[in-house]
Amino acid sequence: MVFGIIFALIVMAMVLTFGSGMIADMMCMGSLGQTNKAIEDMADAVSRVHSLDEGSSSPFDVSLPSSARVCFVDPEDPSPSITGGWMPDPGLFIEEEIQANGYNIWLEYNCGESDRGFSMRYLETESNFCAERGDRLLLTNTGMTVSVRRLG
Repeated sequence: MVFGIIFALIVMAMVLTFGSGMIADMMCMGSLGQTNKAIEDMADAVSRVHSLDEGSSSPFDVSLPSSARVCFVDPEDPSPSITGGWMPDPGLFIEEEIQANGYNIWLEYNCGESDRGFSMRYLETESNFCAERGDRLLLTNTGMTVSVRRLG
């Protein structure tokens, strides 16, 4: 009986030691999948608003994992915005990457290595800002583009 308990403890320790990284990776992959789904849903919403009459608006609820946030940036001027919460790390040259690739969306999350910049068709922002889980955005058809701003 004692040897069975010791053996079970050793096996559990090995699973925790060698399996914790894999468990964390699986959790991270789930978070990345949820983030990518939220970006796809947003792209669909932007396309729907773009197909409406000029001046039409539609709210959009951000449904990201708690460890992620989406930032809307002007690809021609991705400068930091304290009021909008857009404060990229200057050491990572994020602003330069956004300008070089014409990204208007930048994702910030705590795990995994995946694409962080996206160019969403029709989308433009009046000011650089970030949105998190539970935030509500207003998408407005401005003619050729769809503007986005945070409600509230």
